[in-house]
Amino acid sequence: MPRSLALGLVALGALALGAWLWSTGSSRRVAAEAAQPSAPVAEFASDAPDLEAAPSVPAESSRAAVAVPTPRRGRTLAPDHGPADAELWIDGIVVFPPGTPADEEVSVVASGGGSDWGRTPVGRDGHFRLTVPEWMRYKATRHSLELEARYLWLRVGVPATPNSRNPVKLMPILGGRIEGRVRTAAVGEVFRQASIELRGEDSLRTRRTRPSWPDLTFAFDAVLAYRTYTLVSDEGPLFGSAAGVRVEPGRTSVVELELASGVELAGHVRDEGGQPLAGLEVSATVEGLGRPETMQTGPDGAFRMGVAPGVIRLEAGKSGRSYACLELGRLGAGERREGIELVLRSAGVIAGRVLWPDGAPAQAWVTVDRDDVDPATVGGGHESLQTDARGRFRISGLGADSFLVTAAATRTAGGRTTRWRAEEQRVAPNGGELTLVLADCPSVRGQVVDERGQPMARFEVSARRLDPVDHRRSLGKTLRGTFQPRDGSFQLTGFVPGEWELQASETGQFVSERVLVRVPTSESVVLRVLRTASLGGLVLDASGAPAVGVSVICEGANGLEICESPDTGADGAFVLSSVPSGRVTLTVFRQDQALGGPVELELAPGEERADVVLYLGGGPRR
Repeated sequence: MPRSLALGLVALGALALGAWLWSTGSSRRVAAEAAQPSAPVAEFASDAPDLEAAPSVPAESSRAAVAVPTPRRGRTLAPDHGPADAELWIDGIVVFPPGTPADEEVSVVASGGGSDWGRTPVGRDGHFRLTVPEWMRYKATRHSLELEARYLWLRVGVPATPNSRNPVKLMPILGGRIEGRVRTAAVGEVFRQASIELRGEDSLRTRRTRPSWPDLTFAFDAVLAYRTYTLVSDEGPLFGSAAGVRVEPGRTSVVELELASGVELAGHVRDEGGQPLAGLEVSATVEGLGRPETMQTGPDGAFRMGVAPGVIRLEAGKSGRSYACLELGRLGAGERREGIELVLRSAGVIAGRVLWPDGAPAQAWVTVDRDDVDPATVGGGHESLQTDARGRFRISGLGADSFLVTAAATRTAGGRTTRWRAEEQRVAPNGGELTLVLADCPSVRGQVVDERGQPMARFEVSARRLDPVDHRRSLGKTLRGTFQPRDGSFQLTGFVPGEWELQASETGQFVSERVLVRVPTSESVVLRVLRTASLGGLVLDASGAPAVGVSVICEGANGLEICESPDTGADGAFVLSSVPSGRVTLTVFRQDQALGGPVELELAPGEERADVVLYLGGGPRR
């Protein structure tokens, strides 16, 4: 075979082999590419490696099969991210105040649309999450969060919006807890009807609970601290009370409450003709318990009620028409008093007239108070009205007590207005006509000067009557007068005998120290007006944390109160403005109880100070 022919055959064979190899490789690449997923699917999988593979579903239901990952703590999604049916949640944190017991158990309760819809425990780190149920998603867009705990409580519910980028922060107050056990001989159904009420200095926190059977225990959680409470069972069939229960923050106060059978009272209410009176209110007051037990008479005028043992007073009546009262004396536990007859007689009336000293009728305000009400409390008594043009008055619907009758009027002559007053003590109703002759009220005169002793040309003088035992307590209304004399003199009228506190001020920037005056007095009072100072700072507890809900009271060198700050907030800050210069005393109070101080400071006229730090139970640290 020629050499050229052999080379040609070899070349053809190589070409054929190459064509075969190329076709085989191409088909394999096509098959491999057909078996691989599309690029977008591969990219989604790499973005969510922690999602489990979803089972295959028909194409038309693929939206329902999309996996929506639940955000981890600290991550949030805005409502416009993700599918329309994505989960709604509320993330938040509870800031535990210092001193919170380590075993405190806290839950967050959510409400919205007029109902509670969720409850979740709070972690040890304070974090919580609430998932909004599907039925609530379209019922409310804003919700309120409250706490359930043994010691912590919130003043008000905290608003929350689902899927917010910012977690809700709850800042509760550390309260205390009362835990008790009942001692009683009652058993079974009688005991199960008993209830216990917690009465304290804060009427908004009054609560009631039923002791458990058969262990006879009860508890009040999240009670305001630094207060003294009374536990009372006065709704029957068991009665008793325990006073002086002191609550401290973060602690449980243990108390034992003895309950005994009450006193049973039964009888009828009739009019003076002996006819029964239906639908009439009958009240029984037990000495020392305050709130009476009340009920209405039946169709035959009958009544039957249970009250706590003690000194009992039974009353029935209709204001302004008729009245009946019966003193039952002291009745013990388990006693019964049957056949009581209350006869309503015409109600007591006090009537009379008010005259000027010359005998002319006076138009005056007449007030009738029980004798144990302070006479300076104008308008705060049992009844108050104005006399007619003839100076006459008539007040009805009074009980069998004795009363203090007071008349007050003003008279203007020569551009000067004076106050007049008359009073009569121990007035019994239905005792005939009473005549009250007005007399000019005592006045106090004096002078107002500035820091240099120069007379002030324009100023206001105010006076308030003080409780003779506790000068921190004011009695009656405050007297005020504005004066523009050339020599700084003033004369304030309208006083009644007693101890009064006087103070002068000018445009709110200059205030005098308060001066104690016993009325009546002939001495001239000098009020020295100084440029006021201001005070501010922090109130902290013993651990250095802000003290919440306390106020700072500033007193002058004479021991009279000058001003009081608003209650401190979460930062413990306080501010006192318009403080007279000189020596002052600062005391931290909650309600009427001193918790810190007293601390003395010397203030210069016009000084502005914001660096005072007061500690509960200690002095200032600056």
